[in-house]
Amino acid sequence: MATNSLSLGQSLSGNQTLVSKDGTFALGFFTPGNSHKFYIGIWYNKLPGQTIIWVANRKAPVSDPTTSKLQISDLGNLVLLDSAKSQVWSSNSTAKVNIAILLDTGNLVLRNDSNSEVDLWQSFAHPTDTWMPGGWLGVNKITGEYQSLTSWKSPEDPAPGLFGFSMNPDGSDEYVMIWNASNIYWSSGLWNGQYFSNIPATREKTAFNFTFIDNKERKFATYTMVVDSILTRSVVDSEGQGKQWFWINNTQQWQTLITQPLVHCDAYSLCGPFGVCDEKNPDSICRCAEGFKPASEQEWANTDWSSGCSRKLQLQCEKDEFFPMPNTRLPANIPESLNMTNEVECKEACLKNCSCTAYVYGTGCSIWKGELRNLQQPNVGGENGGTLYLRLAASDLPSPSSSNTNIVVVVVSAVAGVVVILVS
Repeated sequence: MATNSLSLGQSLSGNQTLVSKDGTFALGFFTPGNSHKFYIGIWYNKLPGQTIIWVANRKAPVSDPTTSKLQISDLGNLVLLDSAKSQVWSSNSTAKVNIAILLDTGNLVLRNDSNSEVDLWQSFAHPTDTWMPGGWLGVNKITGEYQSLTSWKSPEDPAPGLFGFSMNPDGSDEYVMIWNASNIYWSSGLWNGQYFSNIPATREKTAFNFTFIDNKERKFATYTMVVDSILTRSVVDSEGQGKQWFWINNTQQWQTLITQPLVHCDAYSLCGPFGVCDEKNPDSICRCAEGFKPASEQEWANTDWSSGCSRKLQLQCEKDEFFPMPNTRLPANIPESLNMTNEVECKEACLKNCSCTAYVYGTGCSIWKGELRNLQQPNVGGENGGTLYLRLAASDLPSPSSSNTNIVVVVVSAVAGVVVILVS
């Protein structure tokens, strides 16, 4: 008979599991996709497939679950030992515990004994990519510790990815989606005392009961469902979107109710450096810019585009050429503005600067150095767009016969000035 607890002196290995009393959740070893790596995780026990809501050793998988063990150590921590009996993960509880219990909420708690209701450690305080009803996200004002979500690296790799959902690091009462802990690309809007302005589901008379608490010790948000039987989870996925999922009994599938940001390409650096985001591409939302190839073919095959693209050929500085990319959302990197009177001067300034990777001439001359991120083509929103001239090795330029892109021919006349002729 399945049990919901693991006591001091017991261990869990192989296909053994803990199952919550109501049977909703299970904890044990799992392997995502075809990865052949094993992790301790929590999933929905009664649903088809295996929807993971929490991962313990996401940074340190084990290769053999039959000889690996999850147990409570003599020091009073929940630990995972690999085949060599080396510790690869620990709860790092500050208090000594002797029992682990999987609750009906999906929360794994550590306590002194089975009769205690004091949680000395709990998985809800250390979420991975999923925010469950009853869980919370926020900051401990005393320790400075944040409870936040971090995406999986890819659907087959639960290692921490680059996308996160967290309380705004500047201390304001809002939640943000953030790339690499540095670039915010979506916000919930400020808490106005009743709801977050950019999240309609936090308003009154919805399926959610949202609570925001700010006291001397902590600042955090938590939510429950009006109807307890509704299965839902909030996830930051490996493609940079935050999604609220609901289980639909009729179809026996998960369905999204809320997706943020709604425009997928708005996820910061989704396609990595020199990657181009194209929402209309039926094969893949990410592709490499002309003259570039995936930096890691294997990662791209697993829909992990974070490494972006690398050049096919090395640049030769003043021997290089420029490839026009019309209707492109310009890079997120802040450009350098140059005081140039025409496009020829702008192009020459970029060409002579071997660090310059692209330029745009519109109301003025802007050049970019180093990696280019957040390129989108076509520029669906139409904002912050134009024709970007991407620096390539001359032999990487496509021939006119193999490209439908217009080539810009510049004719300089001492009498008439500068004439720009577009030739198809």
